[in-house]
Amino acid sequence: MEKFKEAITNYIEKDENFAVFVDGGWGTGKTHFFEHDYFLNKVGEDNDEIQEIHDKKCYKKEYISVYGKHSLKEIKEIIVTKILSYVDDDVISENLKQGISNIFKMFEVKFLNTENITASIDDYLESKARDKIKDKLNNNGGRVVFIIDDIERLNDGISLKEFLGFIRNVLLDSFNCKVIIIGNKEAITNENKNEMKNYWEKVISRNLKFPSNLEVGKKILNNDLRKSYYNENEIQDLIELIQVSPLSTSKANVLNLRTLNLVITDFKNIYDQLENCNKEQVNTRMSLFISLFILHNINRNNVIDNEEKFKDMKVPNGFTFINSKKKKPSPEEEIYQKYFQENEIAKKYAFFSRELNNYILEGVLDIEEYQKKLNDNFSEKNAEEDVLYILRNFMLYSEDKVKGKESEAIDIIKGGRYSFGYRLNIYMKLKELCLNGIVTLNEKEIDELEDYLLENYELQISDSIEGEDLLKLINFHFPQNPELIEYKNELSEKLMKQQKIYMKKQGIYQQYIEAILNEERKKRSELEMQYKEIKNVDIFTIFNSYISDIEKELLGNNAKIIYLNRYIYNRTDIFIETLDNIERFINNIKQIEAQNKDKIAKYNFDTLQGTLSNIRENTRIKLNTCGKRGKEYKISPVKISNLRNLFGAEFWSICCKNFSFVS
Repeated sequence: MEKFKEAITNYIEKDENFAVFVDGGWGTGKTHFFEHDYFLNKVGEDNDEIQEIHDKKCYKKEYISVYGKHSLKEIKEIIVTKILSYVDDDVISENLKQGISNIFKMFEVKFLNTENITASIDDYLESKARDKIKDKLNNNGGRVVFIIDDIERLNDGISLKEFLGFIRNVLLDSFNCKVIIIGNKEAITNENKNEMKNYWEKVISRNLKFPSNLEVGKKILNNDLRKSYYNENEIQDLIELIQVSPLSTSKANVLNLRTLNLVITDFKNIYDQLENCNKEQVNTRMSLFISLFILHNINRNNVIDNEEKFKDMKVPNGFTFINSKKKKPSPEEEIYQKYFQENEIAKKYAFFSRELNNYILEGVLDIEEYQKKLNDNFSEKNAEEDVLYILRNFMLYSEDKVKGKESEAIDIIKGGRYSFGYRLNIYMKLKELCLNGIVTLNEKEIDELEDYLLENYELQISDSIEGEDLLKLINFHFPQNPELIEYKNELSEKLMKQQKIYMKKQGIYQQYIEAILNEERKKRSELEMQYKEIKNVDIFTIFNSYISDIEKELLGNNAKIIYLNRYIYNRTDIFIETLDNIERFINNIKQIEAQNKDKIAKYNFDTLQGTLSNIRENTRIKLNTCGKRGKEYKISPVKISNLRNLFGAEFWSICCKNFSFVS
């Protein structure tokens, strides 16, 4: 970067009648550098030498982006106006007014001649006026330095050849300006590339490659995040993150500053919504920023171009790739190599959750759910001493170190201080290490810990991304261990069973029935959004379980009979496990109807019975169709296990009743 600054300074100070071109990829900080970092624009610079040069040379910097400009005439008007803004009244005397007037008149006629590169401004301005303006612009050896940005985004209707001619004849020759053209050479259109090839050397003396912009990134982090969000040591960790990640790519030293600024914006937005107790945790703020940085870069670089895969993405485990012999690495391995392999900060704090992944794609985040999930992954300690972190990365530590955390892990599982999700994560790692003979726990002790967890289950918001992750144990992958895969599936079924039990204990189903009978659609929708079991469980099972409550509500209240019928009639996605459930409910409704002598009530009950009869017949047809014997397929036990995990216990039980699986 210092050499690059020196090259730019040498160009400006030398009496060279050419422009220079600065080439660099999008988002690499070219604009930021020339607008904010280069010394020409820093009057109050502390460096005495730079200040002296600035005062002595009297440089004047003018920045213009050609992006969004619709015609060459518009660009010329902007540039000439900027030039004339430096000319005082004593220079524009009476005898020059006509010449100056002619400058503006020329923009109303065709300025350019396609046979030549461009007409000269001398044709419209008396030489005496031009010389005086040039003297004023170059006062004390100074220069007007034009920074012309986004050359690759020049409007398709504007000829690059004609624009270069204007730069050559007007800016360089007539007014002796300095011109720095900035762009992404790779992105220049083919037509303009041909013109560039033919006319470039007439205008450009040299091409300079924009260097590493990591220094710019460091300044942005320091200016935007230090003190208010991070202390000095933490900022250094973030700087290490942005330094290491780009270096592992073919485009070394290239940090996309637009992405970095997006990460900072998102970080502030999310962080400011967190509760104060969570803001105080180092893990929270470090994990949030680092995860956003990696996820945004993965998404914006299209490393994973499938939205569903992106939402399900987890932090890659490096141990998975140790013995990889693939010629072409998978996207997960590429992500590991780029962001984690040599980056201890990322390994320590990065945490991808489906909630946060979804935020990257859609911009919506449930703060409470995200924070809960984050707390399930970290304790309040630093990551290096966190029990879960050490158990997850056991291969990096000695046997004594891992075993030393064993008793602490057991205490956490049995204690009430930490969230259920965090305790479950620790338990799963202990189970894995136990099966591998790394910890001293035996099978009986592991089973006792499982029993303790299930007895102290906490109800999950299961229709949220994070709740589903916990119930299905999505965060745990054991591709090489069928025993652990089978155990994971079994425990997942137990967790989902506990979920239903605790939903009943805490009156969730009862609230749902009340919302139906009172036609409280908002309340019903909220419960459906929170607990997917309501939609995935046979609704008639729920109705039959709470038939006494339904009876109290329906007797003497005709409106509630209508509301119940309306709900059942409009549920096109209604799930029915067996005909027995709906038959039982029909009989229950008949018994309730028999207690009611009201004629309108009888009319309403008859309507309800008609709806139920139609559903019963449709269900009978569906179940009979599904029950027909079809083709036979051979499925391995592992695939059966995977299917059961994918679809869940409820759906799987239906499959087993209607299909015969032979391993």
